[in-house]
Amino acid sequence: MSGPCHAMRGIYISTLAVVFLFCASSHGSDIGSGRLLLPNPEFPPRVCFTITRSAVCEAKFQCCNGAQGVTKIEFDVVSSCRPSLQRVTVNKQPWGSYEFNGQLSVLRVTKLDLTPATAPGTQICFFLQSRTPCPNIRTLCTTGDASCTYAIFNIPSPPPPPPPRPYFANCSCVRDPVKSQLFVYPDVVVVPARERGYTKMCFTIGTLDVCNSRSRCCQFDLYKAEFEATPDCIGSLAYMTVNGVERSRFFQLTPYPAIKVTNLNKRFDDVEGTEICLVLKTSDCGSLTKLGKFRDGTLAVALFNRPDTSGVDCCPVSIVDKVAA
Repeated sequence: MSGPCHAMRGIYISTLAVVFLFCASSHGSDIGSGRLLLPNPEFPPRVCFTITRSAVCEAKFQCCNGAQGVTKIEFDVVSSCRPSLQRVTVNKQPWGSYEFNGQLSVLRVTKLDLTPATAPGTQICFFLQSRTPCPNIRTLCTTGDASCTYAIFNIPSPPPPPPPRPYFANCSCVRDPVKSQLFVYPDVVVVPARERGYTKMCFTIGTLDVCNSRSRCCQFDLYKAEFEATPDCIGSLAYMTVNGVERSRFFQLTPYPAIKVTNLNKRFDDVEGTEICLVLKTSDCGSLTKLGKFRDGTLAVALFNRPDTSGVDCCPVSIVDKVAA
């Protein structure tokens, strides 16, 4: 069983206080924020952490004023461990506000809204399936040694991007993202393509743990993805790949401009981690700002089921607006 955690460093960026901490068997203190997260890893399949105050906090750090709460905690986890996570609890109560981002290898527990008075003693538990690759803290966290690197945030994340524009996709389908577990991660990976003068932009599809249970689009097999691109980029798209397999380009202009990737044919259980890459001419369309229809650094992506397979056409829309570090 691991002992207390100690802070590796404390930093303050913009108005967001971030403290990276490291769980270890030795006793230590958080010199940056006055907060600690004590691990209480019980017998698998449950791993629990408890927030507590640090005994030492250096005054030179702005987070040491004693007025900081906790709204979110991020844990560095092994990306392939997502199927092992059954549920999350906070103070023994089921907690639906969490996200396992396999692309970034981060498990976020959000909407904690803890004050300086209520944060100490708060317990966060991860319930893991025992007969899976990640049944305990050693296999769940990236350190691999019964410790876990994590970050504590004192203010909420920036507000989400505005709701998807209602006219994309311009067809009769269920667009509302809250009505489906399928989504596209907001972070795009942008790297040079093997062809000189071209850029590869990679998008990852994921599945949420919950959605509106009354929606018939909550779960569906993935057939197609559409990207709301400006028609100016039609000549810049060289080709596409799906999980590394090259596809011919498909850029439609009517009934609305979109890059289309069809015949994905992914069962819902196999959708998580599906990667679609677009290879585009760097000078013309090699960024979100240049590729997106509205040239504002955002790109709408719609995911479709196969028509006439479930009695309802699903096309939940996600907004991609970040470049992965």
